Amino acid sequence: MQMKTKQVILLMPLLFLPLLLAGCWDKQELRDIAIVLGLGFDCTEAGELQLTVELAQRENGADSGESVCFTACGETRQAAEEALEQLLDKQLFWGNLSLLLFGQGVSYSDMAAMTLTLYQDDRINSATPLFRSDDPAAAVLNGHFGEAAYVSQGLVQAVERDQRDSTGVYCLADHLEQLVNGVAEREVPTVGVNEAGEVYLEAKRDNKR
Repeated sequence: MQMKTKQVILLMPLLFLPLLLAGCWDKQELRDIAIVLGLGFDCTEAGELQLTVELAQRENGADSGESVCFTACGETRQAAEEALEQLLDKQLFWGNLSLLLFGQGVSYSDMAAMTLTLYQDDRINSATPLFRSDDPAAAVLNGHFGEAAYVSQGLVQAVERDQRDSTGVYCLADHLEQLVNGVAEREVPTVGVNEAGEVYLEAKRDNKR
């Protein structure tokens, strides 16, 4: 009996060896994901939702460490996301999302509805900075902002530098709170892009306190 017990104890490490060799089951390889820094929304004339993502690296052998943008359309956000993933042949990764941008054709009611669905999306951090533009979000994210390597991060850093109070950069949670309360205490930061592709922050208006 003691001999059998010893044999079982000696064999137990071998039972767990395949698990150790297999590694993490839910691990995502970097080559299989597209790291999203910025997410832009536009509405097309056909009534479709157009998504533009600014990614953290160039594809197709271009310089790494720089951003590149891809755009796809769909009747819903999910459909547009699926089209993007099919285009990229990668899974979109949202853990580094720095900016949400509502652009051309997105009405106030559209923005309100999308704000709610984004807030309910577990992949999206509710503290993600929120911007709007009268220009296409695709054009903004495909532009360039000063010396910043990434338009998304450059815009957020610029607003953080200009912030003169402790309210922080306007984010998804702030916008949802204002929608729920029905009081616009703060304005959504507005950006634009000129014909040269230069992205700029619109002049600030006096915010109500």
